[in-house]
Amino acid sequence: MKQILLYIILIISIVFSKEEKPEKYHISLILHEDLINDFFSNMGSISGSGEAALVKYKWKLIEPEIDIQNDTILFISTIRLSVGDLKTHKKVEGWVSAKYDQELNKVKLKIEEAKVILDLDIFGKNVVLTELDVAHYFKKPFNLDGPKPISDFVEFDLPNGKKRQISVKADSSTMEIIDDAILVKTLLNFQKK
Repeated sequence: MKQILLYIILIISIVFSKEEKPEKYHISLILHEDLINDFFSNMGSISGSGEAALVKYKWKLIEPEIDIQNDTILFISTIRLSVGDLKTHKKVEGWVSAKYDQELNKVKLKIEEAKVILDLDIFGKNVVLTELDVAHYFKKPFNLDGPKPISDFVEFDLPNGKKRQISVKADSSTMEIIDDAILVKTLLNFQKK
C-alpha cells in the first residue's frame, strides 16, 4: 500500500512539475527598480506645510524609493515632520500600479496610495495633525519607454539584384512584475512589403 501511494505521489509530482513551453518573444526589456529610484533621488524636494490644532507644521519627503517584489510594487519613504524646534520622522508605505500601453509603447507607473498620519507627542499627549497621502503629489504617472524594434523595416539584396523590404511591427506584448524589475516582452510581426 505504501509503495502504491509513493508511486501515485511521484507521478503527480512529475505531471505538475512539467512547465508549459514558454512563448518565444523577440524583444524583452527589463526596467530595474534602480532606474526609478535614481529618478526619485534627482527629482528635487517634495514638501508642504499646514496648520492643525493651532500648531503650524512643515513636512518634507526624504529618500523616496520603490521596492519591486514579485507581483507587487511598493512605495517607501520617510517624512520629516517639523513643528517649531520639534522634529520627528514618520515612515511612509504605499503601493504603485504598473500598466503597459502597447499602442504608445509605454510602461506607466503611478503611485496610487502612500498614506501617513502626521502626529507627535507634546507634553506626553499624542496630537494628530493630519493624515497625508503622498500620492497626491505624484498625480501624473511616470512613463517609461517599452521595447521596440530597431527599425520599422529591414531591407536586403536578393541574389537577382533586386531589393526586398520586410516591415517589422510589434505584434503582442506582455508585462510581468518580477523581483526588483518590470519585464516587458514583445513578439514581432514580419511582413513582406
